[in-house]
Amino acid sequence: MPRKAPARIFIAPETNCEPLVSFYRRRAASYRFVRVLLEETFGAPALREMHRPRPQGRASESLATELEEMEAVFEGAEVQSRVDLALRPEPPASGRDPEVARTAFKRYQRGAAEDPDLAEDCRMMVPVAFDEERQRFKCWAVFGWSARTVRIAFATRPTLTIKKKGLFRSKPKVIWGSTSRRAPVPAMAEIWVREPLDRDEFRAICDEHRTVPAIRAALDRGSDGG
Repeated sequence: MPRKAPARIFIAPETNCEPLVSFYRRRAASYRFVRVLLEETFGAPALREMHRPRPQGRASESLATELEEMEAVFEGAEVQSRVDLALRPEPPASGRDPEVARTAFKRYQRGAAEDPDLAEDCRMMVPVAFDEERQRFKCWAVFGWSARTVRIAFATRPTLTIKKKGLFRSKPKVIWGSTSRRAPVPAMAEIWVREPLDRDEFRAICDEHRTVPAIRAALDRGSDGG
């Protein structure tokens, strides 16, 4: 009788978000800092009466509510990332229940496609410095979004323990794999121009020239008076 080939077990990381634990924690802390600072400056009741301006009018939720929600979302992303990576759980710095935070994150994920802020046209040019000698503005330009494939694999393979005895007739063969995800990435560049363009002017150039190299070339010609 020919020997049966050993059973094979395929193991690969499974992630529900980009595995950036410390980044999520810092982002939650930044939202918490802004909220506390505004409360100390204007008072908590006043912050609950403020509404963030948007291109189509004011946001429906108060500024206090939005800041609290985004803090919870990033705390939940940290919790979820720790679960995905099998890291030791740590309670959010705010004291929020970890499962409440993770629920906020999952809810935000499910509604991302309908989020009005994420749907906004993000293309713009923001001046950050001025060179008096060259008479040029240094600007950060956002051309839009692209997507990249992110490959996730174990840098250090976890220990595998088979607890149910007799599940396999012989020692199984473990195949360690990787996971691929498509991740949105902002298309940005630092450029020098004679005069910063407003959003409508910049977007018109983006629509006309389509690609980042062509847009940059058009901006360079415009900056030189061409």
